[in-house]
Amino acid sequence: MKNLKTILKHSIVQVVVILIITSCTPDPITDIQSGAPQFNINTFEEKLINEIGTLSVGFSYVISLNGQWKRKGGMGMAQTSADRNIQMSENSRMNIASISKFVTTIAALKIIEEDPQIDLDDPIGSYLPNDWNPTNDVQEITFRQLMNHTSGLHINVNDGEDGQLFDNLKSVVQNTPVGSKSYDYVNINFAFFRVLIPKMINAGNLNDEMDYAIAYENYIQNQVLNPIGISGASVKQEDFDALLYRFPYDNSTGKNPGDWTLISGAGGWYMSAFQLANLIAYVWHSEVLISEEMRYQMNNSLLGLSESVDNGEHGFYQAKGGGLRYGGAPKKGLDCMFMNYPNGIQVVVLLNSTDAAFPLHPKLRDTFDESWE
Repeated sequence: MKNLKTILKHSIVQVVVILIITSCTPDPITDIQSGAPQFNINTFEEKLINEIGTLSVGFSYVISLNGQWKRKGGMGMAQTSADRNIQMSENSRMNIASISKFVTTIAALKIIEEDPQIDLDDPIGSYLPNDWNPTNDVQEITFRQLMNHTSGLHINVNDGEDGQLFDNLKSVVQNTPVGSKSYDYVNINFAFFRVLIPKMINAGNLNDEMDYAIAYENYIQNQVLNPIGISGASVKQEDFDALLYRFPYDNSTGKNPGDWTLISGAGGWYMSAFQLANLIAYVWHSEVLISEEMRYQMNNSLLGLSESVDNGEHGFYQAKGGGLRYGGAPKKGLDCMFMNYPNGIQVVVLLNSTDAAFPLHPKLRDTFDESWE
């Protein structure tokens, strides 16, 4: 008869064998691999570079997943040898044109949420300068209607850079009829916030257009950007910011978009792709700037998100883009855009030349859709 020691030895071996077999047995659910296509972030990055980045003198990008950056970089030149010979990178600042509308949107939503006396659907009349004398119809335009371009201000002329000037805005509220509330993309809807935001925060000492402009910029820097670690953004071109070029490049010097202090709101902020990606991450993946409820309002009404597309293969893609064009064809200019996809991927792209990659939103849609394998 086997002694106790032998029996115990065999029992231990059996237990070990059972444990090994059990640990190697695949889970019948979690180990089954789906045959459906999977998103490939490497393919997405390669396509961005090869199919969009190669169509510009300088190109920068950031790809994030659920608020964390995963890929970033730049190619080409922020400034060519005709200027200061500066390489483009994800940290190169550039005028972000109409993406500035999104920056302005976040500032306005933050103020509205923090002030119980202001509602998103309040009329703007009491927040316009006291001596502007707006028509009754203009006074009844709401903050929401400005932010989603349903204000009824259908402007067909003077909506460019000079149309954003203080005196022109004053003239618009006094003389322009308010039409139907159908969607109509109008820059001055957001230029008004350069005037409205200082009144909304009771900035004080608002004696002229410069006072309003400085109060608007300071609020965004101090209350929106600085708290999330974005320093150095402004509404003025600096010496080492990206300049704007023709594409294909013709060896000429770049265009400097200049100082937008007095025409900002709808455009004019200078930020890098990495700074912009940081802002986007905080807006969609935290409540530091706006709450989940206010984010719902922004998404549901497309506040500051006028280039969103709903015909992607994987659902609804949120986006905001911008562009500037100067001179005769081929123009010196820029194109830029961010897009949020349903799987948590977000991308920012900045190009310091124009037209070759325009329009960007179908290209960013198709690049994403073609990156599933």
